[in-house]
Amino acid sequence: RNDFENYLCTLLLPSALRGPAFAIRAFNVEIALIQDQTSETAISGMRYNFWNDTLKKIYNNNPPQAPVPLELHRVLKTFKLSKHYFQRLLDARWRKWQAADFPDLESLEKYSEETVSPIYYLLLEARGIKDVNIDHIASHLGKAQGITNLLRSAPHHAQKRVCVIPQDLLMKHGVPTESVFRGEMSKELSDVVFEVASRSHQHLEKVKTIIHSHEFM
Repeated sequence: RNDFENYLCTLLLPSALRGPAFAIRAFNVEIALIQDQTSETAISGMRYNFWNDTLKKIYNNNPPQAPVPLELHRVLKTFKLSKHYFQRLLDARWRKWQAADFPDLESLEKYSEETVSPIYYLLLEARGIKDVNIDHIASHLGKAQGITNLLRSAPHHAQKRVCVIPQDLLMKHGVPTESVFRGEMSKELSDVVFEVASRSHQHLEKVKTIIHSHEFM
């Protein structure tokens, strides 16, 4: 329900890979929902701490008796998945919660990589693939998907008075943050969105270039 598109994509994976893929995606959904479940910093901090402790317990063979931790622990008995990738996903969400806005496109891009690319790295580990060029693809693909996800989520966040559009681009095009919160469309805002979307497109083009220049695809 909360990640239907990636659920459908996971169904297209080889059957042996679906188990770990669903567990990885479920973990990501759980930590992504923290920001939507409360606006209280203290409560959010408690939930992030819960998942931080949960991750440690999972890797120490003592998972909490809850569906996602138990499933992830079960998967780890068969697949060697690096803890630090899960930790990156969690830490990136927490840093974003504390920082609120993105000051520039580079910070949005970095957040996109940190919240999407580790999922691809984990899927590659589950598949037993170790290739620096494929890792490079996963990095760019994560940035492209992450940037797109943030653009798509902009209206949802704006309703909660959270702006995920880079502040420097809003200033560059003369778009007040308040107008974003009010959902006011303008040519200037369209130009901002186009500039952000163009960065996502650049990463997709880079992926195509890497694929075409190597024989593994």
